[in-house]
Amino acid sequence: MSTPAGKITENSQRANIFNPGEKLFRALIENSSDAIALVSHEGLFTYVSPSVQKILGFTPEELLGHNTLELFPPGHLPAALEQFDTVAKTPGLTVTVEHTCIHKDGSLRWLESTITNHLHDPHIQAFVANFRDISERKQAEE
Repeated sequence: MSTPAGKITENSQRANIFNPGEKLFRALIENSSDAIALVSHEGLFTYVSPSVQKILGFTPEELLGHNTLELFPPGHLPAALEQFDTVAKTPGLTVTVEHTCIHKDGSLRWLESTITNHLHDPHIQAFVANFRDISERKQAEE
């Protein structure tokens, strides 16, 4: 016979089974040199990993709710909008692009971004963006 206390214990034990995995996942995300962001269909940051501060100087809290396009230099907006539109039209599509973004200090940084459309996934409902600073590589190429 199932009692409310028994259900609570059972649910608590189930939660503990997944807790170590969640801790591992969180440690990987929070300590990655690459930044990870979730972006809504409207282009707003809904999640940003702490690594963004090393890459662009902003804390995650400073970016949450802001439009990703605010980070692009004005001359690069048409290309960014075109890429965003391409990814938005195809569920599951992944694209990797190199582009510049504006650092908090006003300087430009080259980023390599891999963006996947997960809008159709009811558990994610966002674009998943992984990005890294490739400024040193771009300078070496010049």
